[in-house]
Amino acid sequence: MSKLFPRCLKIISLVCLLLIIIACQGKSVTQDGNLLRTDITGDIASVNDPIILPENSSWPSEIPQLIPPLDAPIESVMAGATHVRIFYHDVPENKFQDYLGRLKAAGCTLEAIVYNTNPTSEENARKRAARGEYDAIYTRLGDLELRLEVNSDWDGIVTYDIDGLNQDQLAGIDAPDWPEEWASLVPQPSGCTLIRPSIMEASEKRLMVLCNYASKPKDEQLAVYKAYLQVLLNLGYQIEVEPPEVTLSTPLTLIKDTANVDLDPNAGGSLMINATK
Repeated sequence: MSKLFPRCLKIISLVCLLLIIIACQGKSVTQDGNLLRTDITGDIASVNDPIILPENSSWPSEIPQLIPPLDAPIESVMAGATHVRIFYHDVPENKFQDYLGRLKAAGCTLEAIVYNTNPTSEENARKRAARGEYDAIYTRLGDLELRLEVNSDWDGIVTYDIDGLNQDQLAGIDAPDWPEEWASLVPQPSGCTLIRPSIMEASEKRLMVLCNYASKPKDEQLAVYKAYLQVLLNLGYQIEVEPPEVTLSTPLTLIKDTANVDLDPNAGGSLMINATK
């Protein structure tokens, strides 16, 4: 009996240790390049009640309605190619968790991501993942990829990336207002896209704009260019040096009593408008 008891105690200790190890492992963490991914869908409670945005919300209305909006203070919005990035501040942690529940209710599988860009930090990254910490939440909804980046020591800052949008959806997101003082003299062109960085200068004496149409076929780009050229001619501008043919390789200068307009139809996939008065 005295010999059996220590052996039983040893077996019980080993079983307890094994249970502790299994419990500590929790969910499996998978390696994906420099990312550690953990499926946390089961940890999130679904939230199904509708959300009504306030009238002054900056959430872009062009984002597809299948994506529930995150109702929190937006600092700025950037858009380009197929991608929108929304910068949030002062997001309460409970509102963020509520939003994850809305994504789950929409059918999303939620993955917690820990970045592991430095090979020497892999052990630390795995410890963070095991503690339930993360640098971002990644998911997919339809054809769209969503990523919400946060700081592990919660500070209310969230960067929300939505990728996979089409040009029609992107066209109105973060589109700047055409400068009012130039509208009658140099109108906004149609058929190309403006985003916030497009208007490089809009002073009293100068307007410099890039209007993007890189996603269009070359023949459509040329049609946009010719149509805008005709708009200016209808306003009384004259071409300084008449070319034998107008192509996407034909920059033009147009003159009028009150203004000069330089047009470059091939400025890195954009129509450049450089006007002075």
